[in-house]
Amino acid sequence: MAMPVIVLNSLNAVRHTPASLIEMARAFLGSRWQLVFKIILPAASPVIFAGLRLGCAAGFIGVILGPVLLALGFALGRAWVSTQDVLTTGLVAADGAAVSPAAPIPPATDA
Repeated sequence: MAMPVIVLNSLNAVRHTPASLIEMARAFLGSRWQLVFKIILPAASPVIFAGLRLGCAAGFIGVILGPVLLALGFALGRAWVSTQDVLTTGLVAADGAAVSPAAPIPPATDA
């Protein structure tokens, strides 16, 4: 749950490093490692740390809400299973009256 937030923020931060900084590093004949460690990572670090913060919050919410939602799902599942026994008897309550599928439909009367 937290990993996509962290990875996507980090990827966007590296991708949106100002082109002028990269061009300046290449103009001064910086190696690839120097470009990464002296230009790209310092420029992207605020967004990377923001992604880490958001990812930690998302992970914490998942840890807290996961068991709660799981327990709620089991409770709803138990309620659904217990209503299946009622619905398979052939009697269905419709508008407050019990209707049996085997019972004939009474003719309509004019009132």
